[in-house]
Amino acid sequence: MAAGNATRLRPASIGCSKHLMLLYDKPMIYYSLSTLMLAGIRKILIVVNNKFKKNYVDLLKDGRQFGLEINYLEQAEPNGVADVFLIAENFIKGHKIALILGDNIFHGTNLRNFLKEGVNNKKGAMIFAYNVKNVSKYGAVTLNSNNQPIKLEEKPITKKDSYAVPGIYFFDKSVLNKAKKITPSKRGELEITDINKIYLKEKKLNVKIMGRGMSWFDIGEIDSFIEASNFVRTIQNRQGLIIGCPEEIAWRNNWISSEDFLNSLNKTAMSQYEKYIVQLLKKK
Repeated sequence: MAAGNATRLRPASIGCSKHLMLLYDKPMIYYSLSTLMLAGIRKILIVVNNKFKKNYVDLLKDGRQFGLEINYLEQAEPNGVADVFLIAENFIKGHKIALILGDNIFHGTNLRNFLKEGVNNKKGAMIFAYNVKNVSKYGAVTLNSNNQPIKLEEKPITKKDSYAVPGIYFFDKSVLNKAKKITPSKRGELEITDINKIYLKEKKLNVKIMGRGMSWFDIGEIDSFIEASNFVRTIQNRQGLIIGCPEEIAWRNNWISSEDFLNSLNKTAMSQYEKYIVQLLKKK
């Protein structure tokens, strides 16, 4: 999901989609795309603001350079995250799906394991819980003493005993029918929290806690944008490994060859990002 108007990032977001903005050394959408790739997902639909569709196609094309199949659909109006299911009906019908928000960044040693659990979830939905200082900015889940979900709220006033729900979700085939049952909230939007509430009521909502070894950023405001950029810069400069490099993930997963990997570069004036790819190939 890479639509919306990103009003909290204006004026920067007036002429450019937020998800295409440079977050340290690469477009923001590279991070969410890489997360799906780490989960082993290769068939991807990107729902975009109709104003910027051409920019996404120019950047990502059909996904073949990443070993993916990428399709695009437009959201005409900012009707909420859960509107994505209605827009994508023909794409998702009859399938289990993963939904990630284009402005959410994940990093951590156990990330693949969390994603694998989501992909392997057979029935119902799986979401994650992440401890934050101020949960009122996010969708929130309250857990009981056995870490089972008992309550879901969208931007709660109180933060007592609640975790934030990061913007990645795994759903079974029934999600489309559930999306057709919900109505707009007071904000005038179809809320993803309302979808999850139906799963909770059916006792089919699974929650996994992301602990201290995981990092998650929701890029809603300029401060979180800068924080995430500084995080990526620090980790990459310290370790010498790039976060959110879809070419590397595709190559390591054997979705593209070394030749394809090399052909993705602009060899006349390579950026630091492209020099990193060359170094990987030399090491191999």
